[in-house]
Amino acid sequence: MYARDFNAKVVSVLWPIVEPAGFKKLQSCFVWERGEGQLVLFRFGGKFSSLCQFTRFMLCFRHTFLRDLFEKVPTRLPSNGHDFPFRLQPTSLRDLRIDLWTYSFRLNEDRFDSIEFGQMSDCRPILREIGELVANKGVLWAERLTEKEALRQLTTYGQRVFCERLWIEDYEKRL
Repeated sequence: MYARDFNAKVVSVLWPIVEPAGFKKLQSCFVWERGEGQLVLFRFGGKFSSLCQFTRFMLCFRHTFLRDLFEKVPTRLPSNGHDFPFRLQPTSLRDLRIDLWTYSFRLNEDRFDSIEFGQMSDCRPILREIGELVANKGVLWAERLTEKEALRQLTTYGQRVFCERLWIEDYEKRL
């Protein structure tokens, strides 16, 4: 499957699943916002992703008042997953018990689903699965991450690295 065909399937298969859940399409990602919470299904691949025929999906959550890694509150949606404290591999939602989920820090993020669409004849099943998981359990996961719960997750399970300290300060000032 070529990149243009895969891109068309993302729009025709994944988008109709996440849109009714409240997501908006913004460039190559899908964004759900409630109050100051932002849940983003990022799609990325790097410089050679079209040539190598692969893409990656990562689900990220943040509150809009959190500072980014440059210690500034972004005025628009951050495009870097590292500016989001909470990240998941979308298909990990399949087996996730939201009430038991705990935060864990990873510097080199590997929480993404990699799809090698160049080797696929039909990408619709994986796009459907990602869409359904994100629209249902992903939204529930985001709704659980209130400001108070997000602070508890970071202080209880964090490692006190630079970005976590920033976010903890931001939540403490907010609460």
